[in-house]
Amino acid sequence: MRTTSPARIDVIALLLALTAALIARALLQVRLSQAGLPEPVASDLSYLVVPLILATLSLPLLSKHRHFIAALFCTRPLTLRVVVAAIVVGLLFRVATGSLLVARIAFGWQVNDNPAAIEGPLLHMQCPPAASMLLGFAVSSILIPLLEEFVHRGFVQTFLHRHGAFISVGASATVFAVFHPASGLVFAFAGGLLLGAMYRLSGCLWLPIITHSVINLTPQFTWRCMSLQWNPQADSLPLWIPGLVAMCLFALALCGGLWLLHAAIRCRTP
Repeated sequence: MRTTSPARIDVIALLLALTAALIARALLQVRLSQAGLPEPVASDLSYLVVPLILATLSLPLLSKHRHFIAALFCTRPLTLRVVVAAIVVGLLFRVATGSLLVARIAFGWQVNDNPAAIEGPLLHMQCPPAASMLLGFAVSSILIPLLEEFVHRGFVQTFLHRHGAFISVGASATVFAVFHPASGLVFAFAGGLLLGAMYRLSGCLWLPIITHSVINLTPQFTWRCMSLQWNPQADSLPLWIPGLVAMCLFALALCGGLWLLHAAIRCRTP
């Protein structure tokens, strides 16, 4: 991890600029939805203004820290093994979170209170037009990982590095989670811890960006193309076999991800 870091005022200014950009995005998303665009398309199109507004508001700051920013995107730690490991870590994170969701439903920890909910499991596949899918991939798997890792790991976590690994990773993950919807706070915080650990170990942003991209890529298929309904009746719970299988998958994915972080992604820059 590099010893230089941005000043507190610079980090605050960047977070305020990001907040302003996200507010503008939310207003534009409402306008696009009111104009008749499908919700996913309105969401993706509106996000395109975020980097433009952020760059405009932060131009003096970006110019001031151009050498620091260049160092954030160092390529020295990148090897084929490390890139593959970063991809696999992202996939394992998705397996772990998906398995945990299945276990929560199977053991009755997460219940749908809607009496009209379909018991299932029922799976329906239908993808939107290709243009909508490509736009979603570009925004969720390229633009968002680049921007969020630049702000939350590059600036926030680097500034907090002086306080040690536990505080810098934990606090940056907390800030990262706050910038996500309330319904996904726990997921975002867990992801922030993972991405923060990768940045801490590697000293550059490319590895968390790759993993972040993979984490965001998989829901593009499940959210846009797949409709899965599974709401087992309360009197049939707990469902031990699917619950235990899901917990085993969760443990294997978690252990596999931790092993990869330790064995393949520990590549500090001098």
